[in-house]
Amino acid sequence: MELISEHYVCWMLKWQAALVVSFVACIV
Repeated sequence: MELISEHYVCWMLKWQAALVVSFVACIV
């Protein structure tokens, strides 16, 4: 379970980071 949780958190962080980058790119 821990490995799955860590993988899920990592995926969420990557997705959120990509979303923020796209959002900033739209503003700039």
